[in-house]
Amino acid sequence: MKGMSIKNGGRTFGLIYEDRPEELWLESTDYKPVVGNTVRVNGADYNVEKIEDDSLWLAPSEANKRERESVEVPLNADYKVKLRTPAYPVLQFIDSVQNAKDKRSQILIQGENLYTLKLLTFAYAGKVDCIYIDPPYNTGSTDWKYNNNFVHPTDIYRHSKWLSFIEHRLRIAKLLLNPANSCLIVAIDETERDELGLLLKQMFPESLIQMASVITGGGNDPSVGFNKSIEYLFFVMIGSSTPQKLPDGNKKTPWIPLQRSGNHSLRSDRPKEFYPVFISTEKPYCVVSVGSPLPEGIDPESANIVPPDGTEALWPSRHKKNGPYLCWYCSSEGLRDLLKKGLVKVKGHHGNFSVSIFSKPIFEKIESGELENHIVGYEEDGSIKIDPPYVATSHLPNLNWSSSDYYTAVGSKLVDTLTGKSKAFPYPKSLYAVEDAIRFFVANKPNALILDFFAGSGTTAHAVMRLNKQDGGRRVCVSVTNNENKICDEVTFPRLKACITGKYPDGSVIEGTYKGRDESSIKEGYEENLEYFKLCYADRENVELGKELPRILPLLWMSSGSKKLLTQEEIQECTKAPYMIFDSFGLITQYRFISEFLNHITNEMELIAISTFDDERYQWLASHFAKNCYQLPQAYVHSMERGDEI
Repeated sequence: MKGMSIKNGGRTFGLIYEDRPEELWLESTDYKPVVGNTVRVNGADYNVEKIEDDSLWLAPSEANKRERESVEVPLNADYKVKLRTPAYPVLQFIDSVQNAKDKRSQILIQGENLYTLKLLTFAYAGKVDCIYIDPPYNTGSTDWKYNNNFVHPTDIYRHSKWLSFIEHRLRIAKLLLNPANSCLIVAIDETERDELGLLLKQMFPESLIQMASVITGGGNDPSVGFNKSIEYLFFVMIGSSTPQKLPDGNKKTPWIPLQRSGNHSLRSDRPKEFYPVFISTEKPYCVVSVGSPLPEGIDPESANIVPPDGTEALWPSRHKKNGPYLCWYCSSEGLRDLLKKGLVKVKGHHGNFSVSIFSKPIFEKIESGELENHIVGYEEDGSIKIDPPYVATSHLPNLNWSSSDYYTAVGSKLVDTLTGKSKAFPYPKSLYAVEDAIRFFVANKPNALILDFFAGSGTTAHAVMRLNKQDGGRRVCVSVTNNENKICDEVTFPRLKACITGKYPDGSVIEGTYKGRDESSIKEGYEENLEYFKLCYADRENVELGKELPRILPLLWMSSGSKKLLTQEEIQECTKAPYMIFDSFGLITQYRFISEFLNHITNEMELIAISTFDDERYQWLASHFAKNCYQLPQAYVHSMERGDEI
């Protein structure tokens, strides 16, 4: 079929679908056409033949030649423009929220996510630690458009369109993820669950992929089939990525019995772990020495072992009365080593002693120094004294997640509370479900970069800020969402602003408390900053003339770590100033000021941007910096043109 290809990679099995071409139609208020563009007026497609006196002169497209005539349309009328490639997306500053000093900013981008992802390859290729997305589920309802049209449940290409839509975006997302250690998390329901699973296996063949089921509420009475109350999370673990065990809120003693129990706990299973332990018979009771393993076939009763003076021998007990002997948890050499380190404790009294040792995980934490601040001395028996006398336990959950905090209704109530509106957003994810999903992969990465390119109401960014508050992290979330039904302007940005400030736009505080691991008041807010941009499209001519530098500048700021807040004044200044110095990057546009510019370069800067068409001059300047250097606008143009080839 023309304009289409079968996506099967030569396979005769697995996931096979038609790659449906994808078009992007923009509102005339967002993208002004040029000669050669295709525009859509009242549902009909035309080609722009000329632009004259603030009017568009339009000729009917090839498909409409017999039915339509040429027309004249005011340039500022309402119509849609088909985006031509290569496209040059840029970022227009919209607003910001500041509630922290010297802290990296959260980032919100209003725009179509395919070209936003291509734009992000300039700043974040190979740098993203975690992606969480909740894409449209393709249920047949009016919640998803392809090529500017809702996909009807009777559309025979419905599944191919959805797979093409997702695959186009995941292909770019894969370039953004850190290949050494990162995780992709995708939420989905049963409509495209199986297709998505196969697609992920084909796109990430070397990664560990697991799927968890999440109870999202009581469900609704369906017209057919069973009641649905479950959604799914695919975890694609890339490189060395693996979920981290996390504290579960429980506590336990670090001591475990020296005597082994359970499977493989008999003397015959571990002959080298059957030996006498000699304990003093006077207080303070302690282990004085450790004997050698008793040869197999010889019982303690007939071994004629004589304890050292002032001690008695303690042996592993029998399994049940007159049963076979059990064994110790470690070898005699291992116990002697633990004894030297104060990791052996005696309990009981003469004739009824028991011995405990530190568990292996706690021993490893002591060896690594993790518990160093908790060791406050030694007991009378020589064992380590820790404060508090217990340790927090950690765990990995199974793949069936069930908590009332994960219900969709919980997410809806929170979004309504933060925006001050009723039913502000349909079916938002629970904050606590998203928080727990990403926590397993970024808890040990306090500076992690997280991306959500189906951001919706902004739940992922909210979850990242909650994690930062809990452990002092400086993680950044880049949230991307369109503005369909004004969602970004009226839900996403107001929600994120409210959770940072703890206030409504009129200054009144937001009452209520969070759930989960951090039951703080909403009105406390978060020590975070937020930058809000809109995705726009530039003409290449304007890019090459340097007129788009203010809308390219945010990319440099993002590339260098989005440190501190980027202000509107700084963005506008870059068209006037010969050079600009920021905390994390420098930009020079006029060569004659190079000496002054060099004097301001610091070791804290992540990159240097040099605006020049003279390649030799750029190479000479770049040789002076032990930094990442960009030649503008060439580096930007090449990046965007490569993006259209992905």
